[in-house]
Amino acid sequence: MTDTLYYVYMKWTPPADPVSASNAGRNIMTFRSRQDADEFFRFCLTATDNKGLGKNLLFSELTREGPQLWSYNNSPYAGTSWELPRYMVQWFPQWAPICMPMLLNDWAGRVWNIIPNQAQSDWTNGAALFIRSKLVTSEYWYYQNDHIWISTTGRTKFIIRATAFKADDPQVLIRDDKVTIELAEKASTTNPLYVVPSTTDSKLVFSSAPYEWAFKDLFNSFGTEAVTDNSVTHFHVIRSPGTSVVWDLV
Repeated sequence: MTDTLYYVYMKWTPPADPVSASNAGRNIMTFRSRQDADEFFRFCLTATDNKGLGKNLLFSELTREGPQLWSYNNSPYAGTSWELPRYMVQWFPQWAPICMPMLLNDWAGRVWNIIPNQAQSDWTNGAALFIRSKLVTSEYWYYQNDHIWISTTGRTKFIIRATAFKADDPQVLIRDDKVTIELAEKASTTNPLYVVPSTTDSKLVFSSAPYEWAFKDLFNSFGTEAVTDNSVTHFHVIRSPGTSVVWDLV
């Protein structure tokens, strides 16, 4: 896992009841990891009544004000309680080991917990992001001479696009999504460049033809390899499933 625990505020916002919206239905969601949180969000977008066997959506609204602040409203098929996040874990028990909802400060009745800031950018379709080591946060992916190097002085943005979504669809990305990794500085040109595996070794190289990765590859499939030139050692990024560096997207 790339995180030990990850936290989200999930706020009830019934449009017809502004008094309750301003005083009740404040939830803190504790997840096993950030990836689990985003997968729960995507699950909730399409979750239906009758414990998933029905055809009616449980959320009439579910939006992301940021990666750690979500707002929601119940559909008529989920009842009127602001505790829908808790019911989601009850009705869909596969989430119970992964997600722990807790109701906060409804009508000033509970202590308000402050969650840590754990996300600098939202991992949405088409986002332009830096990629850095999660353990050594000064080390970034850096594009130079058709390879990706590790740099503490330079950094390069990459655009992550899911192949199943339209370019303007701001879906949050989850681990099983198939994605392309595109050099941001070339994205609006007639000669885009995509990150692809080398055909001769484990290095990551670039091509004008897209290559389909899994989004989870960004967290468990890329490592580094040392290259020494004139007694100076540099590191470039390689494909190394099972021995990956833990990366973060910011």
